[in-house]
Amino acid sequence: MENNETEKKIDTISETEADSENLSSPEADSGSVIADILHVLGFQPTSRNTVTREQTSQVEDTNQIERENQSCNSVIGGEPINRYPDTEAVFSAGPAELVPVPDELNKRNMWSHYMLFLLICAVLLAGGLSIYRNFDWVREPNPPAEDVVATYNGKNITTKELMDFIAVEGSKEREHLLCPNHGYDHSKCMPEEACEAHPIDSLEGYQAMVTRLAVEQMILDWADTQGITQRDDVRHEMEDLLNDAAVEQYISQLHETNITTESISSWDVQQYYSENQEQFQGQTLAEAEAEIRQILAAEKDKSFFSDYIEELKKTAGLQVNFEVLKTAAPSKAEINAYYTKNLERYRTPETITYSEIRLRNASESTDAARKLRSGESFESVAAMYGKDGTAQTVTMEKGGGESAIEDVLWKMQPNEVSDPLTDSNGSVSIIKLLSKEPAGYQPLSEVETSIESILLRQIMDEEYTIRKSEMLFSVHSRRYTLGEFYTEYRELSEVYQEALSTYEAKKQFVEQMIVMELLLEESGDKSATNDSDAHDMEELRVQYLWQILHQEEVDDDLDEPTEEEIRDFYEKNPAKLMTPASAEISLIWIDQGANTEKKEQAKAKAEEAMSLLNSGTSFAEVAKMYSEDSSAEDGGVISGPLYESHLAAELAGPIFSLKVGQVSKIIDYRSGYYIIQVRSRTEARLPELEEVSHTISDYLKEMEHETRTQQMEQQLLKEAGFTIYDKTLRGIMKAQQNNMGKGA
Repeated sequence: MENNETEKKIDTISETEADSENLSSPEADSGSVIADILHVLGFQPTSRNTVTREQTSQVEDTNQIERENQSCNSVIGGEPINRYPDTEAVFSAGPAELVPVPDELNKRNMWSHYMLFLLICAVLLAGGLSIYRNFDWVREPNPPAEDVVATYNGKNITTKELMDFIAVEGSKEREHLLCPNHGYDHSKCMPEEACEAHPIDSLEGYQAMVTRLAVEQMILDWADTQGITQRDDVRHEMEDLLNDAAVEQYISQLHETNITTESISSWDVQQYYSENQEQFQGQTLAEAEAEIRQILAAEKDKSFFSDYIEELKKTAGLQVNFEVLKTAAPSKAEINAYYTKNLERYRTPETITYSEIRLRNASESTDAARKLRSGESFESVAAMYGKDGTAQTVTMEKGGGESAIEDVLWKMQPNEVSDPLTDSNGSVSIIKLLSKEPAGYQPLSEVETSIESILLRQIMDEEYTIRKSEMLFSVHSRRYTLGEFYTEYRELSEVYQEALSTYEAKKQFVEQMIVMELLLEESGDKSATNDSDAHDMEELRVQYLWQILHQEEVDDDLDEPTEEEIRDFYEKNPAKLMTPASAEISLIWIDQGANTEKKEQAKAKAEEAMSLLNSGTSFAEVAKMYSEDSSAEDGGVISGPLYESHLAAELAGPIFSLKVGQVSKIIDYRSGYYIIQVRSRTEARLPELEEVSHTISDYLKEMEHETRTQQMEQQLLKEAGFTIYDKTLRGIMKAQQNNMGKGA
């Protein structure tokens, strides 16, 4: 072993001899730099001072020789070997008497070490910062336990809780999928948005789900801490929500079980096909069977539920006493007395009605006014100079418009035409006064029904309170009192209360309550049926409590947008407010069918219709004869405008290139042949501020509500000290990936 080590060291000495002639080379110098670095870092000791090669070449040579001779001596065990006799004078009595390095050089060596040390520190610091910035895991907090994914308010959310939450959410379509615009909150997704299905397979996805779970739990904690869940109104409303959800689930299950396309007999399908041949336009029974089963299932569904409820009533021991709902109707004298006493409630303000031409261009106001003064009709001038080619009719209460314009309006007489008027938006209008209505009161005949409802509710309040313990109905011996009914009634909005004030209306309401009770008895405790149902019930509770939190922390402090804010949005967002081009059309549509033969027949039919149109037959008449669309009975008239942006290019192109009154060529699109006539068309335009001010206001309120909600949620998380442990989440992801790999 020792001999081997000796041979290695001798080889090293030979290599050193071979390199002794290259001491001035960069390679040789770099070795000394490395040694210095290692020394500074504390990895190896050194007694060598670093100096410039020009100053210490002789010393370096001497030291090199001495080291080699020492090495040989120590290895071989004999006398020092002097391989360089010319250097004898440099040595005096051996290694202890090496020529010393001057002080100046020592100082330079120290400075060189110091600078080198600073350089190394800077490199290490930069590297450390880079690692810290680019590798989040370096600075991540450690979880209090291996299975903890998050903490808040001293509570832990475990891996099991998170995975259970994801499992239940994952069973719901869309809710466990990542949306590029709204994350995991798909309630905000709009039909026109690209919301694709992305499974939770990223760290961000798990973080979003953990946050969602934590927020839900924090809401429940907040409600308990604030005593919200103990309030009678909240408990009652929550009970109603859970009962409604349970009944809805039960009804859905009933329909899915009993009303299926497979439950329709073949005989029923055959009979319906035979009786409705014209409906299927030459389709065979096999081709039409699926559609017929859908139709018959829908018809069966209508009668199934009512029959089912009647069966429940027979077995529930139902007892009903509708007589307790009856109250004395208010007399005519009582109605007149109430009207007289509350006359000011029915005051009508002074109003004015006028026709207005909103000019396209302010520079045209002089010409428009001149034509009106010369005797041209208000309608013709509106068609010539108006923005929409028409005049608008407006009814306005006194004090409801701009003061500068009102000063003119209220001084005018019916049929009088104003000079051009400029509003605060810079729009120029010409106005024709149509009528003035003085202030007054609504006649009793117009408000009598409303007063009767008010008085009935007052009578109900007195009588139902006195008789609140009387039985209204019972189901399976469960007694439901008049007082319980009245509690439900008073929780309705004032509009619904007024609608339900008559005896017949109240009777119908009670019948609905009976159905609810019967279904609740049948459905049982749906919240305990399975994990998914329990989760759904908990979600309902959270959503309701979230609404209360919103109301108290956000909605109550939400201000209406100012006129300046509305105007600013209007000026900065014209593209969002633009009314798209639209057209009103009449249509002839012929179904192409499912095979080549039917398509050829349909094409021939469309050509016949086109031939008649070209010969002068009216579009309405031809549509009634040939169109297979539901609009055929109305001469092909399609109700309402069609917007260019909402139509397929194959249809939008012809419609918006035709002149009003023109008829298109035959259009082959998807499964039908189309012939279209344009009845009217409106070009795209930017509405006036007054037309969209309410829409803008609602939008700004919604945006402010959204911002404040997010701020509230972030504040909730911050105050709770919410912390997510990504290390645990990465472990979950790795385990999931491994399981998927094993499964594959």
